Amino acid sequence: MLTIGVHYLMGWSMAAADGAKKQQAEWPPHPERLFMALTAACFQADDVPRTEAEQALQWLEHQGAPSLYCSLAKPRKTVTSYVPVNDVQMPRLRENGTPSKEQLKSGLSLLPEKRSRQPRHFPVAIPDDPRVYFIWTDSQPLEWENALVHLCRNVTSLGHSASLVQVWLCQNPPGGSLVPSDDRRDYSLRVPWPGRLDALKRFYNEAAIDEYHGLKAEHESATRNDRRRLKEQINNEFPAGEPKRLRPERGRAQGYARIKDSGAAREILGSLFDPRLIIIKRISGRPLGLESTLLLTKTLRDTLLKNCKPPIPEWISGHSRQGAPSRQPHIAMFPLPHVGREHADGHLLGVAIALPRTAPQDALHHYFGWLTQFDDAGHQQPLRLYHGRLFDWQVQLELADFPPFALRADTWNRPATCWASVTPVVFDRHPKGKDKDKQIAGMLTLACERISLPRPAHVLATGISPIIGVPPQHVYPPMQRKQGGGTMRHSHVVLEFSQPVQGPILLGAGRFRGYGLLRPMREERS
Repeated sequence: MLTIGVHYLMGWSMAAADGAKKQQAEWPPHPERLFMALTAACFQADDVPRTEAEQALQWLEHQGAPSLYCSLAKPRKTVTSYVPVNDVQMPRLRENGTPSKEQLKSGLSLLPEKRSRQPRHFPVAIPDDPRVYFIWTDSQPLEWENALVHLCRNVTSLGHSASLVQVWLCQNPPGGSLVPSDDRRDYSLRVPWPGRLDALKRFYNEAAIDEYHGLKAEHESATRNDRRRLKEQINNEFPAGEPKRLRPERGRAQGYARIKDSGAAREILGSLFDPRLIIIKRISGRPLGLESTLLLTKTLRDTLLKNCKPPIPEWISGHSRQGAPSRQPHIAMFPLPHVGREHADGHLLGVAIALPRTAPQDALHHYFGWLTQFDDAGHQQPLRLYHGRLFDWQVQLELADFPPFALRADTWNRPATCWASVTPVVFDRHPKGKDKDKQIAGMLTLACERISLPRPAHVLATGISPIIGVPPQHVYPPMQRKQGGGTMRHSHVVLEFSQPVQGPILLGAGRFRGYGLLRPMREERS
């Protein structure tokens, strides 16, 4: 077994996530980021022969995707900083050495207090545990162990240069918490592949740059006749001018699944819905409000049934083979609104699919593979959610490390004792008589038990949700009864449990269609 340990000495990781325009932090750290750091150490270290170090890296790139042991992390709020630019050039003087006014102005602009400033972002992830382990279970370095030890010692940062790390070969690592998976994808991480070292060397362009500067230095010290010859040689070999270092292309993506911690102190109770959500984000189209929940979930369900491979199982369709409503747990769909934050207005950023815990392990790959279509360049292709003139969305599966708050699974499944509704809970029947509050409490308790939650300690039915940005209950169109006509009553609710429970929580008669969605509240507000 080969294990490389990484200790973030500052207690945080500064690295930009893919496709986030350097405004979101990357976590977990990608295995290829470690490989590139080891490659940089290979070209900078002087305590290990270059040939031996490169052979060790070539061996490592053939070992496949490693497992990872890493904790969860919280992103630090990213702010825009304005920093002086570094890529400025000294102005050339006249032949007589007297600078012009323009040259004086340009020269003064090089001073730190005069230099122009550009907006920059420094995204940071703060992990619960600053140690991360990359584990190749079936690999034994043997011949290359000494070279890998020296390479690890020469790695000083991972990501930004301010993200200081200690890297070493670990002999007794903990078990992996993230494992490569083609069926379940909690994370999409970049991994090295055979030939990656040679590709990085081509992009680094070291040989061409050294040759160019060698010829330039020889040209400066040569005689007049040799200068003409060297100038022609430089122009012939480098017609485009000074060669540059190129930005490496992105690595290959590998799905990773987080496995449960067998050493947890106590089990967190959860609903019958799996906390691993399928998050679908809107990338274009007219924004919708929470009052469009039923319309959106129906459109998504129709699209899902159209694209799923037949035969469609009961846990997806919600109906038996005879067409009767299923009595087994099946998928639920719910909106992802901008709520619970400052200036929240309730508009929808996307929609989510919650699988039942009883769904097969290969469900995402087998039945939902149509959600992740990529072109030849590796870019994810958008899908269309269309409902006549009402809305026309282009959507994608959310794969970013730190997406917007509403598009994070832990916004909806984080364990908490106090939960409040984002969409109102639909009751099976209308309460009658003088003890309506008692009847409502009983229906809410029964709704919790139906999805395998414990009985709530306190129940409150209210017309207005305490979550910022959620509209009052009368804004939501009522659900129609399937038999007998008429509408069903709904209400916002607040539930408090005696111990933390994990989401997602969807209650009531509309739970499979997006109604009855609850969101964990901050404990100090309960």
